[in-house]
Amino acid sequence: PRMLKLYVSRAQKKAERERELSEKHEQSKLERQNRYQGVNLYVKNLDEKVTDEILHKEFSQFGSITSVRVMREHVDEKEAAEEPAAEGEETESADEGK
Repeated sequence: PRMLKLYVSRAQKKAERERELSEKHEQSKLERQNRYQGVNLYVKNLDEKVTDEILHKEFSQFGSITSVRVMREHVDEKEAAEEPAAEGEETESADEGK
């Protein structure tokens, strides 16, 4: 035969149940925040228009933020000119020689 577990308690008013559930929810939220305290979050492929302030605003709804920094990869013009051209492409210096 199949055994069922039953939970029996006194009848609660709706407001009492809601308060109890709310307290449990807050407690689990605090535990989650403490567990991930001090964790770094890295986000890739951000649009060029995204700033530190925008990221802070978007992520602050999930908890307190210690700091936010948008890091960009800046390619120097000198480095870009030294990179080999893709197959089928000609570089500016090759065009000048023609």
